[in-house]
Amino acid sequence: MKRVLTLLLLMLLITGCTISQYNHDYKLNIDKLLQSEHNLHNMVGTGYKYYLPRGVRLEYSIDYNKILYTNGIRYYLYIDVISFYHQINKPYEINTDAYYSRILDYNDRTGYIEINKINQNYLIEMMYNYGKIEAYVDHHDINKVVTDFCYILSSIKFNKDIIETIIGSNTLDFNEEKFNIFVPTRKEHNFLDHLREYDNPDPKEEIPNNDIIEFENITD
Repeated sequence: MKRVLTLLLLMLLITGCTISQYNHDYKLNIDKLLQSEHNLHNMVGTGYKYYLPRGVRLEYSIDYNKILYTNGIRYYLYIDVISFYHQINKPYEINTDAYYSRILDYNDRTGYIEINKINQNYLIEMMYNYGKIEAYVDHHDINKVVTDFCYILSSIKFNKDIIETIIGSNTLDFNEEKFNIFVPTRKEHNFLDHLREYDNPDPKEEIPNNDIIEFENITD
């Protein structure tokens, strides 16, 4: 009986770790997570859906701008349906002055990650799969944050028919890209400035949340 219980415990430990297991080196996690294909989606917006890893929650959402929260850190996410609709891709040049700078190219999806030290913390900017996400963190949080970024951006899936209907019927509203995801900002809270300018000019106003939350691990 003891042997059976031991085997069952071992099986639970093994199966429970395979999903969330990752290396303690964000450079290795980038390759591992972006090379793999997954169909995890638990959040749905207009014309797209995406996945939030366990422990990350949606704090703010209006149109294609999101603020996510986890363990005292805020992630600023922008989903660029305009560039997706027009299939725009602009080259990224490695920043030799950055703490870390790299071109991303996996499964016909492209982008970049750039980390810059600002004062005592680190600004992480990652663009991939027509999404841009950034956060300002302590050094010891870099690995976890980059891992979350990889899960979130690689999970974005667009609905072409819905996006074509939205952009086609609102041509004037979508003539210009409001937030350039292809160029790193390299400064803290540029995303917040963008939100205040376009979506929430008075930070004291009630913050809307218009994403639909589905059950975790929903697939296509």
